[in-house]
Amino acid sequence: MTTTPQLPDEELERRERLLALVETLYAQLGKLFLRHNLPVPELERMLRWSCIHLALTDSEFAIEVAGKRKQKPSHAAVRTGLSLSEVKRAADNRKPRPVAAEIDSLHRLIPIMTAWRIEPRYQDDDGKPIDLPVRGPAPSLHQLCRKYAHGVPTRPIADALVKNGNAEWIGESEGSRRNKKLRFLHPVITAAFNTVEDIIIMMQIGSDFMHSYQQAFDPRVQPQPRFREGYFNDIDINKVDEAQQYLYEEIQAFSLRCTEGLKKYRAAPGNPGVRLGVGAYSYRESPFFLESKFERVWNS
Repeated sequence: MTTTPQLPDEELERRERLLALVETLYAQLGKLFLRHNLPVPELERMLRWSCIHLALTDSEFAIEVAGKRKQKPSHAAVRTGLSLSEVKRAADNRKPRPVAAEIDSLHRLIPIMTAWRIEPRYQDDDGKPIDLPVRGPAPSLHQLCRKYAHGVPTRPIADALVKNGNAEWIGESEGSRRNKKLRFLHPVITAAFNTVEDIIIMMQIGSDFMHSYQQAFDPRVQPQPRFREGYFNDIDINKVDEAQQYLYEEIQAFSLRCTEGLKKYRAAPGNPGVRLGVGAYSYRESPFFLESKFERVWNS
């Protein structure tokens, strides 16, 4: 008589906790999918394709056979639990079409704001961004646009900075902007909701977020996760608005400190570079939010 192998209790508990986490994430993804009329079969196809692609290409998921790590379709079928014919079909088909990374206003605003914030000629004696003339020789917004806006006129860039909350008009009356200047307000660039830019940013944030979840379940996952939290469950309800204002100011100061600290790592002119930054967020929840939600998922 043979018996079915049983997983250790520790492994079973870890798997149950992971499934509880997946159920919570799927509930939120389900809301997103249903709101935008995305068909479930198509989403399942994308998930299956992604798992097959990983099993075929990522060395972490190779299967050891006779001392060699292999990733042929038959091994991917074993790893994913899918049929060999489905693995072969997915391997032959092209990946579902990704969102195109169009060049739009966001990608022009970022280098302009960065230069205004860190280039010496655009800083005052205290190292803060100067009030910037729209026209004229450097330092001016026009000169920044000539260098970084890739052909977009200066005025639309100025209006976008004001609309986005990154700058404000100062100087003469609203009726005439000829002699007005822009005052630096906010270093964070955001995209309008549901634009291509916004979706691309959300894709990256979502990817980083899931990577952090994986690292929480398996410390061997590298590199280190990008999301970390610090909180108290007993903030005085009468002081919460004051506390949130404190967090907002600290987040702003943190962003500026990081910007200053990254200056020494900038590539020399002509050398290749990458975009590197940091984000922070604040939130407000019931003190029993985590416990009640965990119990609801765990006991469902």
